Amino acid sequence: MIELNDLLKKLDYADSPNYYETKRPVHLETAHLLRTAREAGVKGVYVFRTAPRGKDQLSPRPLVYIAEARDLEQTKRIHKSVWNLGYAPFLIVLLPNQLRLYTGFNYSPTHKGEKEPGLLGQADNLQRLVALLSDFKASAIDSGLVWKSRYYRGLDQGERVDKRLLRNLQRLGETLENDGVPKEIGHALIGKYIYLNYLRSRGILKMLNGELDETSIFSLKASVHSLKRSVEILEDRLNGKVFPIDFSQLKDQHVSWVASVFGGSEVMQSAPPSVHQLYLPFQY
Repeated sequence: MIELNDLLKKLDYADSPNYYETKRPVHLETAHLLRTAREAGVKGVYVFRTAPRGKDQLSPRPLVYIAEARDLEQTKRIHKSVWNLGYAPFLIVLLPNQLRLYTGFNYSPTHKGEKEPGLLGQADNLQRLVALLSDFKASAIDSGLVWKSRYYRGLDQGERVDKRLLRNLQRLGETLENDGVPKEIGHALIGKYIYLNYLRSRGILKMLNGELDETSIFSLKASVHSLKRSVEILEDRLNGKVFPIDFSQLKDQHVSWVASVFGGSEVMQSAPPSVHQLYLPFQY
């Protein structure tokens, strides 16, 4: 295959002012964009601008992420992280003996041998690589031709992380309601877990290590008692209530369902089939 620098030259990214390395010092307008991309495992970002350069220009938007991976497992992790960001429609991953093109708007976990959702194409020789990447050269992006490409026209916007998240949260709420949980209580429970996930991603829960056990919140072990105790600790330390819950109307199985879905673990077998089908990634 080819090296990363050679790939950038073939795409004409190397000398383009619209290509940014994520490790390089940047202007304020792209600082957050590159930081989140770097944390996702991305080496570089090709952006498009919504208006000509000038004082009224909007911030650049990412179109293509460039990444390197040592194997398919790392490739899947990068793809998942990029999808979680919800920014760029395309991801190019360079492996030792292959190049893969993904959409950043679709991802689902797969098992060995299963087709990867979001995989748009792959190339294992130079000829196939050139054909695969022709729509993503710098000139195609800068001129707007990329919007007419077969890859962009074929994107399923409904699988973007934000839209799928809202759809799945609605399904989770309906499942709780069908099991006897009042709608407002179910919504409060889901809202509480969104809040707890945010605190976990920011490292705030780890600051309470010794007082609060994360496994008592984000696993099949979660129960009404463990969640209530954790919430009491948080409310005491953070001096405030967010998404207050009437715990008397919840059962341990309801908390366990939501905890396992948000925690990314296997859902308990007694849960309804609709819960087993949910995948709710959260990265901030």
